[in-house]
Amino acid sequence: MDPVQQFLRQKHVYTFGVAALFLAVLAVYLPSLAHPFMSDDYHVLAALASQPKDLVFFFTGNGKYLIPVTKLFWVVQYALFQTNAWGFHLASLLLHLANTALVTLFFTRLFRSKWQGLLTGVFFGLSASHWRTTMWISAQVKLLAALFLLLALLSFLSFLRTGQWRFLWGTALAQVAMPFASALGMELPFILLTLYLFQRQVDPKRVKVASRQAWSALALIAGLCIVYVVLQHTLYAHANTFLLSDQGIFSAIQNIPRAARWLMRGIFEGLLRSSTGVFVGAVPSIFSLHGAAVPLGVIMLPLVMFPVLVFVPKRRWDRPFILLLLLLTAWVVLLYAPPILPDMAQRFTEQWFITRPRYFYLPMIPMAAIIAVLLTTVRTTRRHPLRRWSTLAALVIFGGFVVLSNLQRIRFHEQFAAEQTQQFAVVRDALVADLRGLLRQTWGTRVLTIRDSVLGQVTGMDYAAHNVLPSHLARAYLTPAERASFRFLPEGVPADFGITPQGRLWPPVAQQ
Repeated sequence: MDPVQQFLRQKHVYTFGVAALFLAVLAVYLPSLAHPFMSDDYHVLAALASQPKDLVFFFTGNGKYLIPVTKLFWVVQYALFQTNAWGFHLASLLLHLANTALVTLFFTRLFRSKWQGLLTGVFFGLSASHWRTTMWISAQVKLLAALFLLLALLSFLSFLRTGQWRFLWGTALAQVAMPFASALGMELPFILLTLYLFQRQVDPKRVKVASRQAWSALALIAGLCIVYVVLQHTLYAHANTFLLSDQGIFSAIQNIPRAARWLMRGIFEGLLRSSTGVFVGAVPSIFSLHGAAVPLGVIMLPLVMFPVLVFVPKRRWDRPFILLLLLLTAWVVLLYAPPILPDMAQRFTEQWFITRPRYFYLPMIPMAAIIAVLLTTVRTTRRHPLRRWSTLAALVIFGGFVVLSNLQRIRFHEQFAAEQTQQFAVVRDALVADLRGLLRQTWGTRVLTIRDSVLGQVTGMDYAAHNVLPSHLARAYLTPAERASFRFLPEGVPADFGITPQGRLWPPVAQQ
């Protein structure tokens, strides 16, 4: 037996690899527990602190999406941690760890190779595109969507291979939970369909479910999606990102050619570059809050690298391998494309989808699998040991540099986010202190008006507070009795107090 194979087949070596992966994820994301809240997080916090937790909160227009599962998750976190940001960040980190474990487990079963599954988990768990998703409370919708997606895939694969209906019910439960957690999930029936077709073509002997039963199961899953669509349109008076009015959907369909171009740029400039950070480690603009100009040479790097990785090493281009690549590529498109068409109808820009890392969290699952497959399905021969070992060394070095550069990018963005959010936390605390100081002087005597200016614009801290208003902070950090003494008026309406760039009320409030 080959010495490399002997080494990799040792149980303790694989155990060490799994432990190293999860320790690396912890090490790179654990500093985020010290971050204060940022941007949309304050919207979530304000709703949790000020709104009654009734059916209206969970199932109707308290927000843009019908996401009662995520709202319940937020309610539990708020009950445990109140306004302590570290608790919410801990929940995000645990979700990401769980998703990394599920990615490793699912692809181990799909590939029937524990090392290919583990390598997929490495490229997913340590992707540079996840830094903001795992550090942003409002992005927990993506983390939960990935969790239920992976549970559905695991359950459905077990259903196909065992024929036991309890796994189908697990799949159905995950299908229900995914849209109610994230407004995603309309693509899940198509993903399960492609998984079934792949299994039937590549390994039909392991499929224990009759064709008619499989199609009935897929029809059940699709029916659950339709129920969510009906509820969404019934309970919400306005369009959201994925379920627009008929006019909006028609407008989106008209933009299909332009959306195809967006998809390609999103995959190659964002998704692929985030998983091969060795080529763009010094270019932060792709992950900035607002898209900056990217040099043409940098754009071309992943376009050149990917064909080289695919076609230069010798491979066995047989039917199962080609079908596997087609399956994973279809999953990338299905998990990345759905937000694009409707959002184009809402006049979002192309840069929105290329620079927002949260759009890459779900499609990074199959993309990580593609990278892992391309690195591990190389044909080598013992008759040419020099060529064999040089090829293996090159692939190991390439994969290692990808992971290490991603670690560096995550660390860079974590430090940047820490600096920005901590600066805004000082502004936040100053404003809340002024509001309470004003209350001590005027409690019960009059209602004071405050100009509700966008704090990101007032303070210049657009990254951490680009859509945060003083009213959000008042709802999050003041009691209902305290809030009753204030009215927050929009820009252009005369008010008793404005906000300074330091977060202080103006005219200044005397502190006692």
